[in-house]
Amino acid sequence: MSSAVVTSVLMVITGSINTISTKLADITASKNIEGDTKDFNHPFFQAACMFFGELCCLIVFKLSQLRRSRPPPAERGRLQYVEITSEEHEELTPSHNWSPVIFLLPACCDLTATSLMYIGLGWTYASIFQMLRGSVMIFTGIFSIIFLGRKLGKHQWIGMVVVMAGLALVGVSSVLEPSGGEGAPNPLGGIIVIIIAQLVQATQMVVEEKFLTKYEGIEPLQAVGW
Repeated sequence: MSSAVVTSVLMVITGSINTISTKLADITASKNIEGDTKDFNHPFFQAACMFFGELCCLIVFKLSQLRRSRPPPAERGRLQYVEITSEEHEELTPSHNWSPVIFLLPACCDLTATSLMYIGLGWTYASIFQMLRGSVMIFTGIFSIIFLGRKLGKHQWIGMVVVMAGLALVGVSSVLEPSGGEGAPNPLGGIIVIIIAQLVQATQMVVEEKFLTKYEGIEPLQAVGW
């Protein structure tokens, strides 16, 4: 099994756990200092917690960088100084001709999209939320055609049409039962907010591909942390 398949499966599993745990927090009720029972309704705090977790990726990156810079134990006793040319030094040393400021726009998009998604999750069901997140594929495909000049294959168009049909069914079901229920006070409003969040997230993906791919030496953990 390839690493891409393993990564994709882990993303689905951890994403589902994230959604379920966040929704469990949303439907948790407790008494405040005045004795009134209130639901947990803090989407921006939830988004801040997620971004703090992403910030911790910088710590993991620094630790992995430190580990890679140290020679293996078997070679530590027989280190030798070897003269290398400038060309060899350029090959061994990754290029870091970029500033963390390049992540500002994608980070703003990510912050906005995540906050909107948590607001929408508080208004609708976790299952609908998870399915609607797939709409980012449609918006990213459309934006990549407009702004990146991409040409999508037939299988990609078919996938987008299938996802769009599924989203239409989800939207119709919410319109037919607009009252919602426990844990979903405003399903239709939640759907609208979540779709807007996917538009913002698709913008983030296109911005990252258009502007960040031209920089060398950016590692995944480093990009997530910044």
